[in-house]
Amino acid sequence: MTKFTLLSNIATIRTGVVTTRKKAAQGTEGARQYNLLNLRCVRDDGRLDLLSVEPFAACEELADSFITRAGDILVRLSAPYTSVIIEKDAENLLVPSHFAIIRLATNDFDPHFILWQLRQKNVKQTIYQNVSGTTQFGTINSGLFGSIPIEHTSLQNQRIFSELFKLAEREHDLLENLAAEKMKFNQALMAYAFKSFK
Repeated sequence: MTKFTLLSNIATIRTGVVTTRKKAAQGTEGARQYNLLNLRCVRDDGRLDLLSVEPFAACEELADSFITRAGDILVRLSAPYTSVIIEKDAENLLVPSHFAIIRLATNDFDPHFILWQLRQKNVKQTIYQNVSGTTQFGTINSGLFGSIPIEHTSLQNQRIFSELFKLAEREHDLLENLAAEKMKFNQALMAYAFKSFK
């Protein structure tokens, strides 16, 4: 029989910091400097674009719970409600209130396994059913994620599954890069052919 547990039983879930309340006035002495994630940093395909991170000066030191750690899962709280995982290269970034921060509180679950479950259709349906406002522009409350049932299997099985998941993600990236390079090649070929016709 399949075992389930609520996400709130295995993780802390909170909304990122409201940056407008913590922003230091220009020229404030002793302002704390952070690198701030924003909506542009999270691509619709669930990848992070760290080139879009912005500097942010805070009027005080902010809680560690707002700073990314490897293994954290961030979910965008507005459409398209994309979920991403934080890897080592994306640690120590400040998370704004556009995102829910899901941080595992137990070693019995693999974060990539949780991420995969959060990306399933039934979870997306639950999200869309709980949108406040229009579906296209509405937002969700980060507390919603606590009630999501998470399937429980052995940690060994989770890790095997997670490796397969990461392999599929890498393959997706390679195919995307290959398609982009092929498009450039084809455009150059067409331009060369067009010139030779003159």
